[in-house]
Amino acid sequence: MNKARVGLVIISILILLTLAAGFLSPYDPIRQDRESALKSPSLRHPLGTDSLGRDMLARLLYGARTSLTIALGAVIFMVAIGLPIGVIAGYFGGIVDSILMRTADVFLAFPFVLGAIAVMTVIGPGARNVFVVLAIFGWPQIARITRAQVKNEVSKDYIAATKVVGGSAWYILWRHLLPNTLGPVAVYSLMGMGTVILTEATLSFLGIGVQLPYPAWGSMLADAVGRVTVAPWLIYGPGAAVVLTCLGFNILGEALHEALEIKI
Repeated sequence: MNKARVGLVIISILILLTLAAGFLSPYDPIRQDRESALKSPSLRHPLGTDSLGRDMLARLLYGARTSLTIALGAVIFMVAIGLPIGVIAGYFGGIVDSILMRTADVFLAFPFVLGAIAVMTVIGPGARNVFVVLAIFGWPQIARITRAQVKNEVSKDYIAATKVVGGSAWYILWRHLLPNTLGPVAVYSLMGMGTVILTEATLSFLGIGVQLPYPAWGSMLADAVGRVTVAPWLIYGPGAAVVLTCLGFNILGEALHEALEIKI
C-alpha cells in the first residue's frame, strides 16, 4: 500500500497543480515578453523565463494539461478499441481470432515510439494527430492482454455451465468475460499513461507533436537543450515533470498489479 500512496500522491499533486494553473501563475503561457527573455528564477518568475520571455512555470503547468489530456484521451480510445477486439478474439477463436490478432501483429511490428514518429512525419504535427496516432499504436497490446485473459476464463467450468443452461455467447461475453478482463486492462492502462506521456513528449521534442506556441513539455525541453549552458533552469522543470509523471503512473500501476495479484 505504501507504493500505491506514493503513486497517488504524485498523480494527485500533478492534477491539482494543473487545475490551479491560473492561480499559481498569473502569466499567459504563450504571451511573449522579449525584455524578460532568459531571466533566471526569481520571486516574479519562480522557474525563470524562456528565450521569448514566457514564464516557465505557466508553460509547465499548462503543458501538463496538454500532456494529461492527450494521454488520457489516447488511453481511453486504446481501451475502447482493444478491449472488445480482445474479448471477441479470445472467445470465438478460429478464423475470427486469427484475423483480429494478425491485424494487431501488423501494428505491433512497429516499435511504439518509432511507429508514432513515422506516421506523424507523414500526416503532420498537431495535438489531434498525436492523440490519434498514440491510440492507433496502443490498442493492439490491450487486445492481446484481453485475449489472453479471456482464453484463460473460457476454459473454466462456470463458462461451460452457463452454456449448458442456455446462456448466449453475448451474455457470456458481457456478464462473465468482460468484467474479468478489467483488472489487467486497468493495470496496463495506468502504466500505459506514462508511456503515452513520454511518447507525446518525444514527438513534441522532435517538432512533430504539439506545435508552438502552445506549451508542451517536449517542446520546452527542445528549447532548453539548445540553451543549457546559458540558461540551465529551462531544463529542470519540464525534465522533472516528465520523469515524475511517468514514475507516478508506473508506481500506481504496479501497486494495482500487486493488489489484484494478476499477470499481464
